[in-house]
Amino acid sequence: MKHVSLPGVAAPSGCAACVADALRRETLPRRASVLDVGSGTGLLAITAAKRGARSVTALDGSLAARLSIRLNARLNGVRVKTLSANIEAALAGRRFDVIVCGVDGSAHTEDDAPAPLDRIVAAAVDGLRPCGFLLVSCPAGRDATFAVSALRAAGLEADVVSNAADTRAQHHGVVVIRARMPARPPRQVWESAGQDVAH
Repeated sequence: MKHVSLPGVAAPSGCAACVADALRRETLPRRASVLDVGSGTGLLAITAAKRGARSVTALDGSLAARLSIRLNARLNGVRVKTLSANIEAALAGRRFDVIVCGVDGSAHTEDDAPAPLDRIVAAAVDGLRPCGFLLVSCPAGRDATFAVSALRAAGLEADVVSNAADTRAQHHGVVVIRARMPARPPRQVWESAGQDVAH
């Protein structure tokens, strides 16, 4: 894959690389729509587009990052739409077949305020189509246990698909979680599901 990072934009992290590895092993739904959260230079968005996704949206608040995504998409001969909205705004009235996120973020801040992983879990519940799936990286240990438990409590089928046994994941100390929305989406909402998850 051809790839550049414009000034002010970090190269893809180990977390993103681990999610990209997992994404390459997946079979995407026919005519899949994909949302890449915290896209950076667009590694995951472009990986999805090269795997045949019908539409790919890359979400990042940085203008330099969005320019990097557009440049990298052109270099790789694929189309990727970029957005600067936050994840909640991006999902307003929309659902996706696949949501990916390779941004490192712990499950909770010290004051227990919502942190990146919490928001991604909530997005999967609200933003996935039936039979769609989420791939997200997170630090191994407590955060991974929290995320899997929260996703299962919300009615999704969640498991770790990349772990310390994988060379790249072991090097970066992360795991990749895959969560699938059932064909008949659960009625629970994230807020009620989260009440039953021990933090």
